[in-house]
Amino acid sequence: MKFSHQLQINSVSDWSAHYLAYSQLKKVIYQLEKDCAAEEYRNEVRHRGYLHPSARGPESAGARSSARGFTEMAIARNDDIFMTSLRAELDKIVAFFSKKESDLIERVDRLDREVYGEARSFGLSGQDYMGKQRKSSDVMDKRFCESLNLMRVGTPDSLKDEADDTDVGPLIPAHGGENSGHTTVVLPSPPQWRPSPDLRAAVPNASKGVYLDPNHAAVAPIASGSMTGTHIMPKQDGLHRQLSETYVDVCELINYITLNHTAFDKILKKYDKVMGVSHRESFVSQEVDRAYPFLPSTGDKMTSLKSRCESLYCQINPQMTRDEAVLELKTLLRDFISFQKNTIWRDLIAQERRVTALSSVRPSRPPSFFPSSQYKEVLGVKVAMPGWDVTRSGILVLVSTLVFMLLLHLPLMEDEIEQNCLAILAYVSMLWAFEALPLFVTSLMVPLLVVVFRVVRHESSHERMEAAEAAKFIISAMFSPVIMLLLGGFSLAAALSKHGIAKTMAQMVLNRVSSATNIIILANMMVALFASMWISNVAAPVLCFSLIQPILRTLPSNATSLAQALIIGIAMASNIGGMVSPISSPQNVVAIANMDPAPGWLQWFFISIPASILCTLTIWIYIVWTYEPSKHVPRLHFTHMPEDPFTGREYFIIAVTIVTIILWCIEPQLVSTFGNMGIMALIPVIVFFGTGLLTKEDFNNLLWTVIVLAMGGLALGTAVESSGLLKTVAVGISQAMKGQHVWVIMLVFTFLVMCVATFVSHTVAALIILPVVREVGLGLIDPHPRLLVMACALMSSGAMGLPISGFPNMNAVSQEDPTGKPYLHVQDFLKIGIPSSLVIWAYIGLFGFAQMEILGF
Repeated sequence: MKFSHQLQINSVSDWSAHYLAYSQLKKVIYQLEKDCAAEEYRNEVRHRGYLHPSARGPESAGARSSARGFTEMAIARNDDIFMTSLRAELDKIVAFFSKKESDLIERVDRLDREVYGEARSFGLSGQDYMGKQRKSSDVMDKRFCESLNLMRVGTPDSLKDEADDTDVGPLIPAHGGENSGHTTVVLPSPPQWRPSPDLRAAVPNASKGVYLDPNHAAVAPIASGSMTGTHIMPKQDGLHRQLSETYVDVCELINYITLNHTAFDKILKKYDKVMGVSHRESFVSQEVDRAYPFLPSTGDKMTSLKSRCESLYCQINPQMTRDEAVLELKTLLRDFISFQKNTIWRDLIAQERRVTALSSVRPSRPPSFFPSSQYKEVLGVKVAMPGWDVTRSGILVLVSTLVFMLLLHLPLMEDEIEQNCLAILAYVSMLWAFEALPLFVTSLMVPLLVVVFRVVRHESSHERMEAAEAAKFIISAMFSPVIMLLLGGFSLAAALSKHGIAKTMAQMVLNRVSSATNIIILANMMVALFASMWISNVAAPVLCFSLIQPILRTLPSNATSLAQALIIGIAMASNIGGMVSPISSPQNVVAIANMDPAPGWLQWFFISIPASILCTLTIWIYIVWTYEPSKHVPRLHFTHMPEDPFTGREYFIIAVTIVTIILWCIEPQLVSTFGNMGIMALIPVIVFFGTGLLTKEDFNNLLWTVIVLAMGGLALGTAVESSGLLKTVAVGISQAMKGQHVWVIMLVFTFLVMCVATFVSHTVAALIILPVVREVGLGLIDPHPRLLVMACALMSSGAMGLPISGFPNMNAVSQEDPTGKPYLHVQDFLKIGIPSSLVIWAYIGLFGFAQMEILGF
């Protein structure tokens, strides 16, 4: 979570105006950045002669900018503006703290006098005095403790007689006024007794009778000369309550110092990063740390003040040890909320929720249909009658269910098991394709339907399995090694993102590229491609779009085409990145599950890396030619982000990642040790979560919906194969394509995958089509199942003709400018995405086929 949220949550609401104005200072920084970028652009245009000579002004020293940052004059002006604002905030904090500190010292001194002053008047220590008062209260009237109602006090003589009878000791004059005309009597409170909050709230409003404040003595004003009708009133600010409130304020003031010091450090770090300067350490050490609230002596003084409150609280609670008293005081404090760095998956979920909330017309309306209560009057009585709140999703679920029921009874297949399996396949495919239900919910329906309709057979006898056997069989198919591979890949991505490794490495690349506009677009596309290789093409665009925000913030108004080229370039490259490694996307995991033997990582790289690089370069050329981003902005002026040095923790994460990848690459040689890649994938999971580098919250925020989706797809594929339906369908397709070369069959199936994956999820397309493709490949005269599956898996990542074609496109279309206007529209994806998909299809047909033939696929 952002620090501004942490500051807001942990601050004291009554003091909110006296904290560092963090959010306002961030806005100042971004405005200064934008002004500098506009000035640099004007200087660039003037320097290169893009303005008419009459429009040019004289260039002063330092007016010309370098290709890698703002001018010295601009930075000096920004420093003056920002540091002035920062010093004003520092003065505000010093003034507020000094006032609060003196007030708290005065309150603690007064409480000290009240606790110890009365004890000295009786010649006792504070604790002995309080102990005597506690002891005397043991023999008080029980009704006084239990009823909590009004107590009527008679004449002073009767009160004195009652005191003598119960051995409560002498009546003690309170600090009440001597000229008030009343004699004030202090009565000790019952031992170890606490009232409810409602009673405490009621005490100040009492107008007659006696109410007990459990933590300090009750005060009974008795009218002089009056023998009857007098009432005992509480002491409104008792020692217990005053000490509790003072202790809380002291602790809040200590937190005030800590929060503001952190805020200064954070805002200076932000300024240094945006402006490319290094002022944080000098300003903090020379000005912030030397200000009165942040001096070590001030901290010692506040700690001493806190300790005094604890000691006084212990004095008025003699039945407690000091540790018990401190523990009870700490229960009064608010919890300090701190936030860990997010993993890429948590950011992804937060962004998905934000986009969903913005696009929802009726957020409270469920995305389905189910009964709602409508009240109607029947015989004069209102009765809840069921009604139906129909939505698009509900209609789609209803239609899909009707098709399912129809397929169960139409005699399309000769075998009942195959007939049932066909109905399940069509039902699940429709729900996935239309997204009538959440994808993972549909996946969870698969094992239920498979077992209930008994569509799996024994492998040896081909007899129908009983429900108990079918349940064990299908659940074991869901928890396959490829699921462990997916979990290991997500864990690697979480560690690389949470500890800033992925972002730092991306910044290292971008900081070393030319400032030419077209080169920067290519660099960002290559970063997205490489990031997709290791943190998946679902997470890579989230990272890359955050990296280009400083560029988008500072673009001139006529540079819309550059923003569009940057965003759609990252989306296209992220889609292509889904084919680069086995853990780049869920569809690759599905492909590995349908290939026997599974390809090694080196074999995968031999095919995917040349394909991804050449396709990315081709699409980059097409994007530059289409948008012409350098026409208006030939060079970009942005400050290079500082590269935080890696610590031992980051190097350890990198080492574990490299070792895991090496093990995956040499997996065929380690089968006797590890068995398969799924077991190897457990290494980073155990290491990262076992050492605390990733936490339980990080584990909960992994993309479990994607994992469950893959599990459902594996279960469906297993059921279709076990039932015999897959073989029957494959034989039919093979007969239709009898005599065709495997190259032609590959072109047909890859084109089919491209069309389907354009309209539905890439993963869903792979789940539906790849099992059929594998069976068709097995049924050829010259079997090539691995070749067809690999080609279709690559093509499923390359389908990107619409905004809904894969998560990178959906993420790209959600990007907006500061006014809330989206950068991209559907026509942008049509004119860029469709040609890009055809480029990948052509590459697979021309070069990918030859590469797979070389590997013996």
